Amino acid sequence: MKPPAPPPADTDPGPVAPGSRLPLLVGLTLAALLGIVAATLASSRAGYLHTAEINNRNLSRLLQEQTEDVLHGIDAMLGGFCGLWAHVPPGRRPLPEELNRMLQQNAQDNAYLRSLFILHARGIRLPGSQDDRKVINDLHDREYFRVHRDGEHGIYVSTLLLGRNTGRWGLMLSLRRSNPDGSFAGVVVATLEPELLEHTYDGIDVGPGGVINLRHEDGSITVRAPSIAGSIGHKVPWSAQFLEQLHGSGLAEGETRSALDQIVRLHTARRIPGSPLVASVAVSKANVLEHWYHEVRAYGAATCAVALVIVLLTRQVQRDEARRNRLLATLGEREAQVRQHRDHLQELVAERTNKLQGALEAAEMANRAKSEFLANISHKLRTPMHSILAFANLGLERAAEAPGG
Repeated sequence: MKPPAPPPADTDPGPVAPGSRLPLLVGLTLAALLGIVAATLASSRAGYLHTAEINNRNLSRLLQEQTEDVLHGIDAMLGGFCGLWAHVPPGRRPLPEELNRMLQQNAQDNAYLRSLFILHARGIRLPGSQDDRKVINDLHDREYFRVHRDGEHGIYVSTLLLGRNTGRWGLMLSLRRSNPDGSFAGVVVATLEPELLEHTYDGIDVGPGGVINLRHEDGSITVRAPSIAGSIGHKVPWSAQFLEQLHGSGLAEGETRSALDQIVRLHTARRIPGSPLVASVAVSKANVLEHWYHEVRAYGAATCAVALVIVLLTRQVQRDEARRNRLLATLGEREAQVRQHRDHLQELVAERTNKLQGALEAAEMANRAKSEFLANISHKLRTPMHSILAFANLGLERAAEAPGG
């Protein structure tokens, strides 16, 4: 008898273990997290820089207007003195001493002027327009005189000049004096004191490392707040791109490293209309981004913490997965052993069945042989027994018939 065939082995590999995709999923999660944090920080940084740019524009506009007002005030003052020659007959003009007092009084009344004086047509100071000290009166070689002598110019703003008499830096503003017939009569000159203008700029807060500048187009520093010793008169040339922006729109913006203190600043400069002066506001880039650096550290710490938690959880999941895999492997081995034992047991059962079948057939043959033997013996013994019993019965009968029996 043939044993039944064993059931087919299970060949389904089952679902893919999630642990095999876990490192990829964790990597994508961390990459997405870093991307979100980087985008957030980039947007925040752009916001801080944009805010600084707007503040710079507003402050530079304020400086431009303040400086323009100062220049307009001085221009009006100089125009008043020039009107004495253009519109007042010579006989009604003030005497030199009286004119000198007027000049001194106007200079004192203006918060930004060091001096106010008049040059004749040959470039000589008007008598009485200076104090008792020995001064240089012949100023015909000065640019602020020659530009008016050679033609109409309107108000002229010089480069920063070192005074021959005072040894101090000054910005010279001059206006042409004309006779009633239009001929050249000389120049009225005002000396703008950089230090006095600097006090006005000191009141504007541009933060730590910030600087307010009033510079000439040639790069010479007229006012710097806060001041640095030796900065007045120091020339820091503009870049070609910067000058191109100034001449094009009157506004220039950019990022520069100062040659005086090596600080990187974000600057906005505006040209003062009608003059070669440029008002500039520069704020420290490090100060602008100070709060952003705090955000970077905070976001960095939070991101590292989240990444660490994700990594630790991932490792825990991987350990659990490894444990599960080992358990599954053990169960698989046990199952294989059980399957092998089952298959072997089937073989043993089949073998025992075959043996029992053979023994059963042998027993049946022996039983048949025994039956045949007993039948033969019984047949063969039955005939003699019948004869013996017959003779015995005969003897018993005769004994009973005998006398005295």
